[in-house]
Amino acid sequence: MGIRTVLRTLGLTDGESRVYLALLQLGRSSVGPITKESGVSSSKIYNVLNRLVEKSIVSYIVEGRTRYYSVLNPKYLQQFIEQERAKTNKQLDMQQTTLKNSLPSLEALYLSKEDDVYANVYEGIEGIKAVFDMCLDECSKGDEPKTLGYPRIASKLLNAYFKEYNRRLSKNGVKAKVIFTHNAWFGKKREKRKHAKYRYLPKGVHTPAFLLIYHDKVCTMVLTKKKQLCFVIKNEETAKSYKTYFDFVWKSAKKVR
Repeated sequence: MGIRTVLRTLGLTDGESRVYLALLQLGRSSVGPITKESGVSSSKIYNVLNRLVEKSIVSYIVEGRTRYYSVLNPKYLQQFIEQERAKTNKQLDMQQTTLKNSLPSLEALYLSKEDDVYANVYEGIEGIKAVFDMCLDECSKGDEPKTLGYPRIASKLLNAYFKEYNRRLSKNGVKAKVIFTHNAWFGKKREKRKHAKYRYLPKGVHTPAFLLIYHDKVCTMVLTKKKQLCFVIKNEETAKSYKTYFDFVWKSAKKVR
């Protein structure tokens, strides 16, 4: 079964399959080469790319006035299948099996094009979930991702997801340090978790953004009711400086009693 056929079996349209495959083959690219490689007309290419971004399987970054697109690791197609299952209430066992059988070849193509340093934008609630799922997949026992400026709205928009996220962190032996904003900490009753250490900012003290920091990645999130956005930078030196900043804020944050 060819890759394009696999992608259509997973639930992508013909145009989406063509563009996704083109990005796998090209790596990070602007619209021109994607249009040429995919064979999708220039009048339709932006709509197709936007749909793939909304599905949280493609991300983008703007450099100057040009937008560059790239695919997420193909293993996150699993999340797309779960989204479709939730929407339709249908069993998607065939799609699950197809992805499992095809994933090695998809990932090999993806990894051959992955950059050592990159920056990507993820949009929507599903995009935010994809970033935290990425953290789950890349962290192993003994690792300690750091979260700074956890806002109250995160509990409202992602409460069920973060319960599952913490369950998986604990199961995998991954530790966590989280600094809440003052109103987020006192906005609801917080559960004590053995794998996590919590502190909160003094009243009236705010951080510039909601951050997730782990390994060589810094994930900067904007969360409002109308807009959810995450900007991910993969760079060792940048991540190191943010970890130092986190440690500084941790010392001045309020300890949880």
